[in-house]
Amino acid sequence: MPVPTSVKGDSMNAELDVDETGRVLSTKFTETGDRGYNRKLAELLQSFKFRPGTTPDGRPIRMKTQIVLFF
Repeated sequence: MPVPTSVKGDSMNAELDVDETGRVLSTKFTETGDRGYNRKLAELLQSFKFRPGTTPDGRPIRMKTQIVLFF
């Protein structure tokens, strides 16, 4: 996804709530100054697929994870 000039050099912190199957249920992130790009970022983050977190015995669990993106 192309990065607008207005956000180049910035970073974004995102928190994702991931269910037992690895699907993203919800996202929270620090928004950029570009509203249209924020909408695209929200869609992108929602589309991520993860390997789910597990208990010590290997059972999949719901979890939160954080990522940082640099533009």
